[in-house]
Amino acid sequence: GLSLRALSQPEEALAAFERAAVLHPMNGFAFYEVGMTHHALGRKDKVEEVLGHLGSFDPKLANRLARDAGLALEP
Repeated sequence: GLSLRALSQPEEALAAFERAAVLHPMNGFAFYEVGMTHHALGRKDKVEEVLGHLGSFDPKLANRLARDAGLALEP
């Protein structure tokens, strides 16, 4: 996914990150990258969905995603 995003192929990168998240559902970094790729594509609603899921098992990484995507987590 990282290589595809670096090659300006965000949709393909997103698919790779989503596959990683499905294969390793507790891998917070996969979900972080899904969220950041949605952010790069301007899909705020999708970033918020990822934040909700990520926050359920890795709140620190969810906070990082929120900060990096310019969103605020609700208390």
